[in-house]
Amino acid sequence: MAFSFQDALSQTVDTIERPPLAPLGHYDWVISKVPTITERDRWDIIEFPLQAVAAVDVEDTDGLEAYGPLKKLNVRKAFLFDKEDEVAAQQTLANLANFIEKTVKVEFEGVPLKQALNSCVNQHILGQLRYRPDKNDASIQYHDIGSTAPIDAE
Repeated sequence: MAFSFQDALSQTVDTIERPPLAPLGHYDWVISKVPTITERDRWDIIEFPLQAVAAVDVEDTDGLEAYGPLKKLNVRKAFLFDKEDEVAAQQTLANLANFIEKTVKVEFEGVPLKQALNSCVNQHILGQLRYRPDKNDASIQYHDIGSTAPIDAE
């Protein structure tokens, strides 16, 4: 059944519960869309949207079942470029190139970065799911991506 906010309006506030988080572990993630580039004050941010497609190393199978379909497990892998620190920005750029070449496994020799970013769509990576606490209330947790690695072709 689809969610209806009109139905939710009759629910008492004390009965509203936060849905469970997906269990911690390693998942096969697909880069679901072209990475986005956002400018914020002194930062340029590139975010790779990741959607889980399979649990690879997750011990809590009951938690995985309680969470539901993996297609709703989405996180972002971000690279933050400091526009006011040239050295830091170049380090982040090298980290981005390393991620594209060695983790995502996109061939990019002689290819502009923009084209390499576009080529990342539908590529798979291995990533560790972790939790990130809310900045205002540490009891509230969100999904986040930890370490990443290439998916070995079988």
